[in-house]
Amino acid sequence: MLWVILWVQKLCKMANILLTVKTKKCSVFYCLLKQNGKKSMSRSVVWRKKCSDVAQWHQEQATSATIYILREIGPTGFLLKEETQSKNIQVFLGDPHRCSCATFRKENDLCKHICWLLLKKFRVSQHDPGVYSFI
Repeated sequence: MLWVILWVQKLCKMANILLTVKTKKCSVFYCLLKQNGKKSMSRSVVWRKKCSDVAQWHQEQATSATIYILREIGPTGFLLKEETQSKNIQVFLGDPHRCSCATFRKENDLCKHICWLLLKKFRVSQHDPGVYSFI
């Protein structure tokens, strides 16, 4: 997990962002933007206090789905291929996350592709607020 912290620190340094890492097994990242020399918390959406039923359902779908990473598009973008689908899916993790699947476009909420990346690739705990709060 240390390489993830170093990678995120390098990414934040390139984007002129100060990074504060709250670690309890590297659970949640908080990025502070530089604005006029002062640190300020910046989020495009409100932080969720608990996981919604829809997000839990998508997390369960993600744990049972067979998905492959075809290509990494930059540091936070991924081209995914689901075993049962013929169409490739583009996912971008960030603030907010984005996905090209129909479910995400319709609900504008977490989909199984975003959940799969967070849970399977990055091995974030299903109960970590970082999984369901960045949408």
